Amino acid sequence: MFHLLRIYNKNFWKSIFGPLITFLLPITFIWLIVSIYTFTYNYNPISLSPATIPTVIFTCSYIILLILLPQAIFEIKDSILIKQLKTSSIKLWHVLLVGLIYYSCMAVIAFFLSIISSIITPEKFVIEQTLKMYSQTNWWMLLFVLFLNICMAGSFGTMIASVLKRSSTINMIGVSVIFLSLLLGGLMVPIMIASEQLPVVWYASYFDFIRYGTTQAYEALYSVPSKFNVFGSNMFDVSTPYEAFATDLVPIKFTILREHDKILNLSIPYLSTIVFTLVSVKTFKI
Repeated sequence: MFHLLRIYNKNFWKSIFGPLITFLLPITFIWLIVSIYTFTYNYNPISLSPATIPTVIFTCSYIILLILLPQAIFEIKDSILIKQLKTSSIKLWHVLLVGLIYYSCMAVIAFFLSIISSIITPEKFVIEQTLKMYSQTNWWMLLFVLFLNICMAGSFGTMIASVLKRSSTINMIGVSVIFLSLLLGGLMVPIMIASEQLPVVWYASYFDFIRYGTTQAYEALYSVPSKFNVFGSNMFDVSTPYEAFATDLVPIKFTILREHDKILNLSIPYLSTIVFTLVSVKTFKI
């Protein structure tokens, strides 16, 4: 398995896209989002970052696991070296497992770089809001949400690499899922606001498996009663809805996660991970 790890590592660094997406994109993307959702109202600075950051910090991790991971698996399983390793003690599932572990580590790095970038943003007004948000964070729960999202995204990435036979098709599927999730999964558009102000987007998001992972970050980041978690609800308490005020500019309480939303959040990620993993193992061939 160590030989496979070396192959994945070499594959990652030989392309400019891997390092850029992992180490540079989290910084530029978070700063761009913060700038887009920060404006002035009656000469007072207003920011929607608190409604956006909880889901946006997962964007680069999803790009790594839905685009870079399946492409790397496809290239490696089709290489001459891996065909030579096939004659040794290597197992087929080792190729998937090592790739998943390696790129999951990169996804974790991108995730924490996104968090750091949200704190050192050029928008000084946002820094205070962001620090206050992280002071309310249940970090163990946030790490669990991260693990859940990595499992779901990683299993989907390995599945499309196992099922599909062409590199262009794999990239197209990965990019399409990311593009849709920028709107439906909260990876760019605040899903918190969509629940009340954009009902079409909200109901369409039920068809996006990513939203069932990213929306759980709200209750992990805002784990104590505040304007961003009115009842101090948590992801495991399905009877208490998650309600919040998106910003001081609009003093309207949004109901983001109702009981059925929480039940789906606690079931879809696990079910999809199991299904994606089983399909990956059953269909993967060298």
